[in-house]
Amino acid sequence: MNLPLDYPNCFVCGADNSRGLRLSFSYDQETRLVESRFSLHEDFNGWPGVAHGGIVASILDETAYYAIAQHGQQWAGGLTVNINLDYKAPTPLCQPLLAQAWVEKSRRNLVYCQTRLYREKDMKLLAQAVVSYLMKKTSATI
Repeated sequence: MNLPLDYPNCFVCGADNSRGLRLSFSYDQETRLVESRFSLHEDFNGWPGVAHGGIVASILDETAYYAIAQHGQQWAGGLTVNINLDYKAPTPLCQPLLAQAWVEKSRRNLVYCQTRLYREKDMKLLAQAVVSYLMKKTSATI
């Protein structure tokens, strides 16, 4: 991994954030996919039994960031500049979910990722997004 990914208090991936999602990610070099398998508990509901849409957006955004970290460029960090998100079905709570992301293309310091969220038992597509990041090549403040 090239990007700094150890943010203990990050809401999505931070292991030390007791109120966060605490997701972990894996990378498959053959498919070039970043994946996270998890379930969401009731603290993250919008409607009873359904995840809040902002939580879904956060998961897809973070999964895209991890895909960029595996892409091969030497980046010092980056910021989301756009997320174009389509909700396809309600995201259930307390069920196994699968988030996936991959880098679609990059131009200069803009990187575009595709992300998907599935209900794992039947691979039903719940949400998909194109996420674009503005990346920095040096450690200068973003």
